[in-house]
Amino acid sequence: MKWTALLILTIGLFVFWPKDEARSPISSTKQKSASVQRPSTERRRSGGHSTSSGLQNATTKDLEEQILSQWPEIESGLPARDPRVVKFIRTLRELGKRDGPGTLDFLDQLDQTDKEAAWIQARMAVAGGWALSDPEAAARSLLEKDHILQENYQELTMDFNLGSKTPAHQSITRAARQIFELWAEENHEDVKKTAVEIVSRGSMWNFGIQTQLCAIANRDGVLSGTASINRNSIDYILNNPNRTVPQFHASQSRPLTSEMQTIGEPDFNQEGWAARNPELALGMIHERRFEKEPDLISLISGLARTHEDYGSLLAMADPTERMKVASHLVQMKHPTVSERIWQLDGRETTWRLPPEIRSQAAETLIKVGRFTPSQRETLMMKFNSFPVTPPELPNQQKDPAE
Repeated sequence: MKWTALLILTIGLFVFWPKDEARSPISSTKQKSASVQRPSTERRRSGGHSTSSGLQNATTKDLEEQILSQWPEIESGLPARDPRVVKFIRTLRELGKRDGPGTLDFLDQLDQTDKEAAWIQARMAVAGGWALSDPEAAARSLLEKDHILQENYQELTMDFNLGSKTPAHQSITRAARQIFELWAEENHEDVKKTAVEIVSRGSMWNFGIQTQLCAIANRDGVLSGTASINRNSIDYILNNPNRTVPQFHASQSRPLTSEMQTIGEPDFNQEGWAARNPELALGMIHERRFEKEPDLISLISGLARTHEDYGSLLAMADPTERMKVASHLVQMKHPTVSERIWQLDGRETTWRLPPEIRSQAAETLIKVGRFTPSQRETLMMKFNSFPVTPPELPNQQKDPAE
């Protein structure tokens, strides 16, 4: 009888004892991917990554005093990963959310000497916070001269020989896109009407901002950042159902695919998306859920911003793609413009590895990777080369004596 009772107790423990989590089967990357969705509108509207509970609980006066104390240490050349930049932007976002126009007036008292680009980015961070509480007001104010951006802001933030490739200008246009996205969530038709009016008016003082407005008005996101905008192109931008996605040069950042636009934490390009969503990116690579070879290179390059084992990243490429992927990984050692772009939405940058760490990772890849002598020599040349920069414009000015 005693043995019978003991046997029943043992069986009961085996059947009803909670399963050890460590023994539960590991879900596949695809299953994880399906469960991760784009942050909700409510989360993004409330501030998302841009504010912390400490800032939300602080008084407006305390936040303004923080800005005054932080400003002397803020310069446009600071990299996006610098904690001073992240704290500065988050504080401005919280102030802007409470009182956008009042905070913009407050920024006027800051000394802008030799720091105009940083000051303009500060105003855009405030505008982003304002858009969290009143997206339409912030968006419309952004489109008017001298409300958020002064008429000459492009002269202070752009290198006209290189287009808009300076970190300050790119951070401003990205922030503008996010503001217009918030407005479109509330009333897309108003965004579309405003885009038509702006383009028809022919105002070109804020071309970069205007481009972002048209990109949001066009739900497909087809309009490229450098496309010309004029009255003749408005039908193409907004009303042409047969438009196609423009082709991007290999050196440009790849636009998000439709899948990337609906899962994970959003970003502006494939590299940033992969860095913010490494599990999703790995699943996409392993299952080959991308259309073209440049997409693979972009995804792996994004992972290389945060993951220093470049050998394991290269192993994900097919043999025919290895050298192209290796070349991109090796050139990751060079500092890039994009890693200096401030995240004016208050998020951490996707560039977690500084150039010196990326350089070590690239050098290790060349030394231990399975390459032929000629391939290794080619990679070493790329490793030792200078960063790729646009060629200097030829001097077209004629000699006065001619």
